[in-house]
Amino acid sequence: MIFKDLLGELDQSMYSKYTSVRQGINPVDRDFLSWNNNSQIFVVAQYGFFSKIITKFLLDAYLVTVNAGWKAVSEELVQNISEELDIVEGDECHSESALPHYVLLRQGIQEALGIDIAEASPGAATRRFINDTLEAVNDLRAPYVSGCVFALENSATPELQMVSGWVETVHERAKVAVSRKVQHFFHSHISEIEILHQERLKTACANYVKTQEQGALFKEGFERVMAIMDCWWEGLAQEALAS
Repeated sequence: MIFKDLLGELDQSMYSKYTSVRQGINPVDRDFLSWNNNSQIFVVAQYGFFSKIITKFLLDAYLVTVNAGWKAVSEELVQNISEELDIVEGDECHSESALPHYVLLRQGIQEALGIDIAEASPGAATRRFINDTLEAVNDLRAPYVSGCVFALENSATPELQMVSGWVETVHERAKVAVSRKVQHFFHSHISEIEILHQERLKTACANYVKTQEQGALFKEGFERVMAIMDCWWEGLAQEALAS
């Protein structure tokens, strides 16, 4: 089993099998411009829960991989978490703001729109997404959990590109400029942070995913999380129309 070939297969399937990452096909991205202001803000606030919970997903995955002795993977997850919390001085992803990235997003939206996304409640789709993803990353098999994390990281850039566009639309409708904090949140993730996370995770996992069985588990974890994410966006689109 050649891990590089597996990664190529998963990258291809991500765009051919799953709607989450495809602009104009993702169910939220497909209809976002036609929705009213309340529906649009609902989706942006729901995305905020993902930004907030991502470090919990990564921490639980860390506990599984460190127990398995997958040192390179667990170390990468620690670095990833530290970057999301912006607590590592001198790190390549460290920003001038020195704020956790979720807080950066929350404050930036509140400053421009007067909306505190932390006051929102998670909808049914978001609760299901969080619970299902937590169950996946708490599986006891390190290859499976590593595949779960790879799905989160590999899908991050295309999803962030879509969410960035939605946030810009909300600001345009409100006739206010996007705050520098929000601009920094999206630009830094899309142009640098997520790219680094993806590449470092690939390098780390290559040390351990070597057998056919491990490759199959890695793929299974990847596909599980991608399916969870597809269900989340579909659910959000339905809930947004009712909000």
